[in-house]
Amino acid sequence: MTPPLRYCLCEEMNGFSLMRRRRAAVGFVVFVFLALGALLPLHGQEERRFRRQGRIFPRAQASRSSDPRVRGPALTKELPAASQAPRFSYSISNLTWSSPDGSVRVTVRLFTPDGAADCPVVIFSHGLGSSPEQFDYLASAWAQQGIVTVMLHHPDSDKSQWMGRLRPIAELKGIYQRVWSGRDRALLIRFAIDRLCEMAGQEGTVGEQIDTSRIGVAGNDLGALAAMLVAGQLPPDNGESLADARVSAVAAFSPTVFCAPDRGAVVYGGIDVPFISFAGTEDNGIVGDTKAPERRIPFDSIQDVCCYHVTLLGGDHLVYAGHLRAAKKDWDAMYQGVLRDLSTLFWKTFLLADTYASVQLNHGTLVLPASVATLERKVVVSEHTSAAP
Repeated sequence: MTPPLRYCLCEEMNGFSLMRRRRAAVGFVVFVFLALGALLPLHGQEERRFRRQGRIFPRAQASRSSDPRVRGPALTKELPAASQAPRFSYSISNLTWSSPDGSVRVTVRLFTPDGAADCPVVIFSHGLGSSPEQFDYLASAWAQQGIVTVMLHHPDSDKSQWMGRLRPIAELKGIYQRVWSGRDRALLIRFAIDRLCEMAGQEGTVGEQIDTSRIGVAGNDLGALAAMLVAGQLPPDNGESLADARVSAVAAFSPTVFCAPDRGAVVYGGIDVPFISFAGTEDNGIVGDTKAPERRIPFDSIQDVCCYHVTLLGGDHLVYAGHLRAAKKDWDAMYQGVLRDLSTLFWKTFLLADTYASVQLNHGTLVLPASVATLERKVVVSEHTSAAP
């Protein structure tokens, strides 16, 4: 007997609904696996790559404990407590500095040690596509040692220029074509030095606290290039020199390099103040063309002054400002601890004339975390480096 038409349709609909539910379940499982793959680090692949290169995998060491203080060890356990203990609390303020005619205007994130006087100054320029806040881990450490820290903001090339865009790399490449020489940033650093010198001694301003005879400049990526231009590097655009004799020391975090090694002595020969650079073994440019091995060319080329080069084993170009992926946070903390502690030792040696820091930095007493970083030195005997504790 032929079943009623209504019964057949119901059976057909039930079969179709069951098939659709099965397909939805399979799709959901696939989505979950893809999402987990995006969130979790490719630990196995990266570990095999590191082991092929003869190194212990840094991430494995950094994740042995659930305690975040252990996951980001930096140099805290390696350096004596006296050399790293904060000496001051600090305050943060966001200010805008303008030239009298209004032609130059810059926003700064200012870190000032509370109650400190006669403080040296460090001026920092962030990298392409990042922001000053991403380098608070450096500025806060420097301020706690009694250094007034001025973090410049470059709104024309900060993270707002690419975040949320459909083609972020294309956006950054377009910006890079305008700012690649570092000249505009170097001019802003020089303007900040001028502004600080004008404020020196003025009541109610940061000028009350600063000693403008001790000024350090620093930066990341293009900001590092700008700092080195102010310290005496030849400009890559072959334009007028941007060197400023008021600079006492320079720190370059992943410097942008445009010259071959055999040209280094000419390009960097004008840098005659203490210099430190940081670069990772995987530190290839994302937008620019600088490759990881090229970032040590300034250190290899500069002569007759104290120079240091820190190699972050396995570090890439994003560890300085921090990765976006949550799974990379411990990875970043590990390297940023090294950046923080070694740069602080450098400033304490050459801006604060701290004898104890000088001995640690220059005389082989510093122990770096295994398989995380190495330090190379070219020490020139001077009043900073020859003193004994």
